[in-house]
Amino acid sequence: MLLREITLEAPKDIMVVKETTRKTMDSLGFSVEEQLRVVSGISEVCWFSLSARPVVVIFLDNYLKVQIISKGLTWNELDFFAGEDIVTNIKEGIYEINIPLNEGSKIPDKSDGLSLDIWDELRLQDQHILYLLKELQVREHDLIEMSRELDETNRGVIALSIELEEKAEHLERVSDFRGRFLSNMSHEFRTPINSIIALVRILLDRVDGSLSAEQDKQVRFIQSSAEELLEMVNDLLDLAKVEAGKVTVNPTEINVNEFLATLRGMFRVLFGSKSVELVFEKSNVETIYTDEAKLSQILRNFISNALKFTERGEVRVIANLSETGKEIVFSVSDTGIGISERDQERIFEEYVQVDTYLQKVHKGTGLGLYLSKKLVELLGGSVSVTSELGKGSMFSATIPLRYGEESVDLQGGYGVSAGNDRLILLVDDEEVDRYILRDYLSEDYLVVEAKNGTDGLSLARDVRPAAIFLDLVMPGMDGKEVLKRLKGDETTADIPVIIVTSQELDSEVMCMATAFIYKCNRDREVVLSMLEKILEKENSL
Repeated sequence: MLLREITLEAPKDIMVVKETTRKTMDSLGFSVEEQLRVVSGISEVCWFSLSARPVVVIFLDNYLKVQIISKGLTWNELDFFAGEDIVTNIKEGIYEINIPLNEGSKIPDKSDGLSLDIWDELRLQDQHILYLLKELQVREHDLIEMSRELDETNRGVIALSIELEEKAEHLERVSDFRGRFLSNMSHEFRTPINSIIALVRILLDRVDGSLSAEQDKQVRFIQSSAEELLEMVNDLLDLAKVEAGKVTVNPTEINVNEFLATLRGMFRVLFGSKSVELVFEKSNVETIYTDEAKLSQILRNFISNALKFTERGEVRVIANLSETGKEIVFSVSDTGIGISERDQERIFEEYVQVDTYLQKVHKGTGLGLYLSKKLVELLGGSVSVTSELGKGSMFSATIPLRYGEESVDLQGGYGVSAGNDRLILLVDDEEVDRYILRDYLSEDYLVVEAKNGTDGLSLARDVRPAAIFLDLVMPGMDGKEVLKRLKGDETTADIPVIIVTSQELDSEVMCMATAFIYKCNRDREVVLSMLEKILEKENSL
């Protein structure tokens, strides 16, 4: 129903629009506050559009609808505040305000008087001003209250931050104490446990006489308990080293199939079940460059677990190239009892053991898989498991073909990534000489090794160490040739090279190298002091 159509030509026309809208809303039962809010919004739009001579049309249906039509006005020109939450831009030049009717509102007849009363309009404006002042007072009070709450929150955050810093320092001290305790106690425990195991073997070998059947049974119980305790101590010691960041990676070239053959021979001696077949597949990867001892520890753990929880069928060991061609994937699959999907998410956590009937037979520490995961990450890789209850499991370790090509992150240690400022490369064909330097450096630096010039040159290009210790006399590519190639390659030319030798140096080597150490004078203090000075000088450039 059309109530009014007004062309805005002068300020008095705006008053007509406002009064018409207010009286209509009043007859529909709207509160004074609602009338003021809507009329204020309409008034703002009308005043801003007055120069464009808009037409204001007031309808009444299920909504009280006020349309302001002006082709000369664009939405961006409106800068009102009172009506910004109720005015809708339908299309260019048409603005609309829709006010839903209250339930039970009686729609007035069009003929009802809506005459203009100038005093009513003035009173309405006064009410409008008072209403806005009240709103401002409320907002001021809210802002003051909000400011007070923010001050309290800031003080609380500062106090909490201080408390968290104290907690972090405390946890760091506890962690350090825990690591030192585990390390020291594990060493102390090993000696008597090894003695017990040795004495048990003497008894079982009947060196000092025969044992009765009952005595034999008792001694074997002692042997089993001692071996379980030794396994726990070894796991705790390894874990303490890993978490303290004191595990050194000693990569070497490994023939993969020879490595698997060694593992197979080891388990052939220890494992004698006729109901489970242990199968090692031939690998399609010839050689890799990684830490053989740590890789062996990881796979021994996987294989031992597979044998423990497989009563019949087979355990299969596979080592093949990954899909990317940059990693090797070592997988150990079995036909054992399997692992539920829920347990698969937590088996690599610390001290977690899956509750099965076989777990009660083969007790463990719950550290094996957690430690294996940490060691795999140390070698730059990752672990995974796939399993189905009653059908078996497959544990996989994916590591780079060449250690140092991928980033390694070890809590408390240093990441092996290109350009690491704590990574030192040792290039020497003599294992004893590498061992001496590694022992000097391992507490403060992350050490990688190459046992010949070719590998050393390749590793230097891959990981770009902070410094290189280089032996001169090596079979194949000697140290002098390695030094020439390092300085002739722009990716390695700026790496400091410290020559470690027992020979006299010629002028060409002396010009290319950064420093020299004779093997007869390479004590710990000399090596560390020289390296620190070189690195400090490099970092200051």
